[in-house]
Amino acid sequence: MLALLGTFLYFLGDALTESGKPRRAPSAESLPSQEPTVTASPTPAGTDAEEDVRIAGCTVDSVTAWPSARMEMVNGSGAAADYVVTVEFVDGDGARVTDGIVGVVGLAPGRTAKKKAQGLGEAPRDTKCRITGVHRTPAAG
Repeated sequence: MLALLGTFLYFLGDALTESGKPRRAPSAESLPSQEPTVTASPTPAGTDAEEDVRIAGCTVDSVTAWPSARMEMVNGSGAAADYVVTVEFVDGDGARVTDGIVGVVGLAPGRTAKKKAQGLGEAPRDTKCRITGVHRTPAAG
């Protein structure tokens, strides 16, 4: 047990010295602040995120029978934004068949993006598309 303690102290002492000189702890001024920093994100001005997105078309592929929604997003905010849009595909009775998701990164204010939300799995020909969620966040840097 004493040998183990001695080995530990030897390596500890070796770690604390460099070239025979003891290491000095950095001064408090050179340490990064321990307080969390909060950077204010630009608050998008203009339209609500839901108003920025619309379904431009809803189809079921004739070969795979998988549904898809052609989405159009117009950034109505005052800053570049990222969008995540979820779409639900429902049959003629309104029962959910599958879901899809689409995203856009760094869409400039006033610009338009056209993307496709793809559903996975077979769907009936009378499938309809509906937006179930729109999330808009300020684009990074």
